[in-house]
Amino acid sequence: MLKQEKDITREERNLIFIDDKKAINNEKKLAQARNRDKKVEELKKTLNLQASDNDLPTLSTRKELAVMAHLKPETHSTSMFMH
Repeated sequence: MLKQEKDITREERNLIFIDDKKAINNEKKLAQARNRDKKVEELKKTLNLQASDNDLPTLSTRKELAVMAHLKPETHSTSMFMH
């Protein structure tokens, strides 16, 4: 209907449908991100299975490494300075 409407300019038509276009593009990006994340997880599982077959340690995630670094005990002692 809008294509045949003579009183509406091309710019006005674009403005009417811009939200729909943005929503479609955002959904595409989210779907691509989900697919990418799924492939990464599958690859990690495959690599971890191969590593366990070779008796190698499993790969830690960045988050796990950060937690381990945070929980790492202090290497220097402050007790000798408290006299």
